[in-house]
Amino acid sequence: MKHNGRRRKNAAQKPLLACCKGAMLACVLTVVFVLLFSLLLKVRWMQEDSIAAANTLIKGICALIAGWITARRLQNRAWLWAGASGGLYILVSFAAFSIAQSTFSLKPTLLADAALGFVCGAAAAIVQNIFRKRENSQA
Repeated sequence: MKHNGRRRKNAAQKPLLACCKGAMLACVLTVVFVLLFSLLLKVRWMQEDSIAAANTLIKGICALIAGWITARRLQNRAWLWAGASGGLYILVSFAAFSIAQSTFSLKPTLLADAALGFVCGAAAAIVQNIFRKRENSQA
């Protein structure tokens, strides 16, 4: 009986662990993309008024990546866990950048960003599932 308990515990930890890994890797990529964008601003390839659009684009791309990484490791309810990974990524990156700026203020846009993260992460899992089914049908 103890063996079954361990299986259930490990099975429950696998999606959560995959979700956290995807969110953390996306946070690292966010730092890379922000540094790249700041370099583009410095050499004046991009204007300062493009910061808001670039911020949203970086969040969306990194949430997609978080969802893709999470869904790659899961079979059941991958879209749900990938969406959770995208939302978790938004929350963790918000906390990290708030700590870096020494300002922490909750705004209504955080909820919209978390929804964007969930949708992008879930979309990545759905697209990945479509590709997975195509590969299985061709094999």
